[in-house]
Amino acid sequence: MLNLFGGERGGLFLCCLHAIWIGRNKLIFDQEHSSPEALLEKAHQAFTEATKADLHVPLSQRTHPRSQSASKWRAPEQGRYKVNVDAAIINERRGGVSVVIRNWEGVVVLAATL
Repeated sequence: MLNLFGGERGGLFLCCLHAIWIGRNKLIFDQEHSSPEALLEKAHQAFTEATKADLHVPLSQRTHPRSQSASKWRAPEQGRYKVNVDAAIINERRGGVSVVIRNWEGVVVLAATL
């Protein structure tokens, strides 16, 4: 699927997925609502920052901001499923998206990476 979104489009797509995921977590855990336009703006900013990043600096010398909120996985109500999505961008041409679906008992029903 990501072959359809190569190069910059793929990176921006992954940033959009990440912004939606962060927005969803803020809504559920912090009761903070973000408009779709605000999420797209955050995705665009993240993509712009990522493309300007100096990827030649060794990982050990890079500074990494702390996660905004640490959260523990919580099971959904009985009879429901929970979908967790995460995305990463390595450089302009590489990245990935992972999806895990679990049932109310925490059993993985589906896991996939793109």
